[in-house]
Amino acid sequence: MKKLRPVFFAALCLATGSAAQDVKKEFPDAQAVYTSVVKEVEFFSEKGKVTARSKYSEDLQLLSDNAAKMMSRGQVYHSSFSALNSWEAYGLSPEKRKLKIANTKTNSNRDDYIFFDDSKETSFDFPGISNGSTRHIEYVVDHPDAHLMSPFYFDRYFPILNSELRITFPSSLRLRYVYKGTNTDKIQFSESRKRDKVTYTFKAANVPASQNYPDAPSSSWYATHVVFYVESVEENGTVTPFLSTPADLYKYNYEHIRHLNSQRDPHLESITDSLTAGAGSDREKARRIYKWVQGHIKYVAFEDGMEGFIPREAALVCSRRYGDCKDMASILTAMLKRADVPAYFTWIGTRSLNYTYAETPLPLVDNHMICTILLDGEYIFLDGTDDACIFGIPSSHIQGKEAMVAIGENDFKIITVPIPPKETNRYTDSTILEFSENGLKGTLRVSLSGYFASGLRSTLNYRTGKEREDYFNNRFGRGNNKVKFSNWKAESINEHTMVVTADLVLPDYARKINEEWMINMNLFKWYEGEEIDFPKRKVPISFDYLSTSSYTMVLKIPEGFKPSYVPKAKEYKNDVWGFSMRYHADKQTISMTQEFDTNTLLLQPKDFEDWNKVLEQLFPQYKQTVLLSK
Repeated sequence: MKKLRPVFFAALCLATGSAAQDVKKEFPDAQAVYTSVVKEVEFFSEKGKVTARSKYSEDLQLLSDNAAKMMSRGQVYHSSFSALNSWEAYGLSPEKRKLKIANTKTNSNRDDYIFFDDSKETSFDFPGISNGSTRHIEYVVDHPDAHLMSPFYFDRYFPILNSELRITFPSSLRLRYVYKGTNTDKIQFSESRKRDKVTYTFKAANVPASQNYPDAPSSSWYATHVVFYVESVEENGTVTPFLSTPADLYKYNYEHIRHLNSQRDPHLESITDSLTAGAGSDREKARRIYKWVQGHIKYVAFEDGMEGFIPREAALVCSRRYGDCKDMASILTAMLKRADVPAYFTWIGTRSLNYTYAETPLPLVDNHMICTILLDGEYIFLDGTDDACIFGIPSSHIQGKEAMVAIGENDFKIITVPIPPKETNRYTDSTILEFSENGLKGTLRVSLSGYFASGLRSTLNYRTGKEREDYFNNRFGRGNNKVKFSNWKAESINEHTMVVTADLVLPDYARKINEEWMINMNLFKWYEGEEIDFPKRKVPISFDYLSTSSYTMVLKIPEGFKPSYVPKAKEYKNDVWGFSMRYHADKQTISMTQEFDTNTLLLQPKDFEDWNKVLEQLFPQYKQTVLLSK
């Protein structure tokens, strides 16, 4: 463990001591509170090269036994782009006695869909901490490439008494910053100058704990943070753009593909030629190549250093039969070009990122790479990492996102990936039931199209035998937990549609009282418990895709009975969403159909009240029953 100079943290420790006195008063219900979180960033410029160094410190006061147990292990994250220079960690007992750490180790820290990932995690234990203790971590990291700076977040899992970001840079640099998140009004900004140095200071006090919900988008969509970057560099009176526009970012990105796939590979060319032989159009060529890559090149997320930015040669990817997102883009682009299909490397950010090229022309806008093709004036986005993606429909995690398409050395386009309309993604569930000695028995048929179909197809690719049957039972269950299924079948009708069928027995669902049968035809109550805690919740809700779904139950009326009560139809819709519920009865059958639409990918807090209003109308319908009398 390297020791830091104590000067940097002396004032910080004094501030922590005084602030800690107000912890319970400000956050009486918190299990722990950060009394101080400080990050200092200093930029350096020498002969046109811009680097940076960050110094970070946090003090976490533990206010419960549970917090002491939960936070007994600390971590420092670093990589070749944020190289760990020095660090220190210790605990302070309630009596301010210094407590040593233990069990220090450094491991790789890998994560899917990260654009560069040689990141490491240095972890350690705080064995002596308890309720009332303070956990202290501080470290310094060096940034050899200032293009790759990370934002500073003011939100944490626990509340923060004082949070501060200080950025110092020479006056020869021009720095830009952007506020993101829902509570940017809490940030206080100040600027100071000393000789040829400029310092920007961002402060926030009494920051509440971040809200965490499983249906929320990633934190970049709502957490309060500052994105900062160097816009230009002045040297000897000449101002040079650094990251001032999307064109600067493209210039930086293009260097990573400039010399890629410049050598011919007979093996890859042979595969391409055999795949496209007899294809009647460029669209058919592209479809065949894309399907081959999906089926023969395994996606593996592995990156190391600059390899996190530079795609590997298509020939190497082909011989290995695996690659990361950039490698998938490389082999797709090479094969499509061989087939004379216009194909382009494309940088893109997945839906986990809330950034645009115009506002923040930075590498952090992108965390993914794909291939884009041009067919009959239409750009089609091919994501090789999605093994079940339907040709012509973008992967669900890049819908609506900006893509930077590399047309040539000095030519690029920023194109927004289309969002498939809800009609593309249909889910139609039909259950036909009749009375039997064991209760209700019958069949189900589920038709899935668009993302519903590709999602199911991808899931089934990794499940066989009992695993697959268990998945079907959980995914397509209905009525009650006593339902039993048999004869599961799943088949692809075409590229866009899958159909699942099965036989079922549903005991103890219909109730007989005297000479009447009572049946609730709502086999599905999807939205029970889905009320939004409004206005407490401030975090948006994310949906996978726009869709339309319908659920129909058809009941064969037993001989000698007739419907004596059929609920009325009900429909309720507002600008956010809605439902319809319809019943139909004749002499042989009675049916009920409920329909729902998902009209947005992101439900904002301003819409929560209208969401709940729909549920207020829907829930009483869940209690409606049909009566069959003799």
